[in-house]
Amino acid sequence: MTALTGHKSDKKTRKVRLTLEYVKRFRSDETDVSVWDKSLPGFYLRSRDGRKTYGIMYRVNGTLRRKVFGRTDIVTLDAARRSAKQILGKAAAGKDVVGDRRSVPEIRYGLDAALKLSRCNERTQADHQIWINYFIRWLGERHPRVRRWSDMRPSMLEAFVREHEKAGKSFDTIRIRLQIVKMAWRRQHRDCPEFVLPLPEVRIRRQQRREIQCLESAEVSILLDWLKAHRPNLWPMACLQALAGLRMYEAAYLRAEDVDLKAGTITITETPYHKPKTEQSHRTIPLCSEALAALEFIMTKGKVRAAAGELFHDAKGNIWKPNALSRYWQRTLRAAGAAPVRMIRKDGKPLTVDSQGAGVSRLSEIPARKLRAFFATTASRLGASDHALRGYLGHAGDTMLSQHYRAVAEEELRGVAFLMNDWRSLISGDQCKKEGVEGG
Repeated sequence: MTALTGHKSDKKTRKVRLTLEYVKRFRSDETDVSVWDKSLPGFYLRSRDGRKTYGIMYRVNGTLRRKVFGRTDIVTLDAARRSAKQILGKAAAGKDVVGDRRSVPEIRYGLDAALKLSRCNERTQADHQIWINYFIRWLGERHPRVRRWSDMRPSMLEAFVREHEKAGKSFDTIRIRLQIVKMAWRRQHRDCPEFVLPLPEVRIRRQQRREIQCLESAEVSILLDWLKAHRPNLWPMACLQALAGLRMYEAAYLRAEDVDLKAGTITITETPYHKPKTEQSHRTIPLCSEALAALEFIMTKGKVRAAAGELFHDAKGNIWKPNALSRYWQRTLRAAGAAPVRMIRKDGKPLTVDSQGAGVSRLSEIPARKLRAFFATTASRLGASDHALRGYLGHAGDTMLSQHYRAVAEEELRGVAFLMNDWRSLISGDQCKKEGVEGG
């Protein structure tokens, strides 16, 4: 006998009007029991060993069919009822929707189709393709019998996320790896609702907010001077990141035609090798005198210029590839942060290892992309307003006023560049503060 909490039901047929409140409060003393919906023939709520699921039973040409939509904590009542109505409508026309699962695309095909339909640029699509291959490889190792989207279960996606969390992956890393998978799952459920379960809500554990990593003004001064002497090909790029707030690839793919030395401005726009991150990232900004001098150096002293006009290139004269540039920056920062070490060779002659190193370990600990954080922090310390900084950095406003009505005037942008002319004035203050902390 079924015991229902707080609801009356017809105990002979066990028919009730299924509502969200009823589903939440439904309890049964029996191991396996089904409750049928009065408003939709064949639609039922089943409780088996404490797990509640939605399903539909119907006939097609005299043959009894059953379709399970999923657990009530994953599939909503509205989604299950909507899928049930679609199945009943097709069954009324004589179409056996549960008859052949071979019509459901395979996992690889669904992921590739979702990637083609995305609006990502070529570089982002290449990154997503890496994670598609990774997910398929993971699925093949953990669930070798899963071939089609009809075989996918919510627990598989949950296990994928939990493994990444145990491996120490960040929230954004997991989110990015799931983007195309979730897009493909939604599309397959929309195209084949009778076979593919709805996309489950998988919660990714957010890590504690980390302190913003940022070099101090004295450290950036040492780095820029070191780059100018030992890595002149990276010096102007570092100036654009640290003194103008450009993202790494915005600086790396800057073209000669995007620079106006007479007006003292640069324009961030789409190029054959780079697409700005957001709509607000398209911008024209003035530069401080030091960043402008670095740009003038690369434009006038550069011996090799790419055909498309890019200012920066590798040792072979080719346009920087993202991974190659990241590795080169890592090697450079390690060399800059290393401390010279004197040694004596076996033949008695002296040897200095890392002789060019500046001996500032933090230079090798903080990645090059964090130079942008130094710019934002320093400009704010010098008196730049948050509204002007958002426009300078190419960020969207966080209020209705700044998003739709309050534009950033050119004078405000020039004010930020003017303030950055005095960034080296903060060096002595930072050093005194550091010495005071160490002495205390």
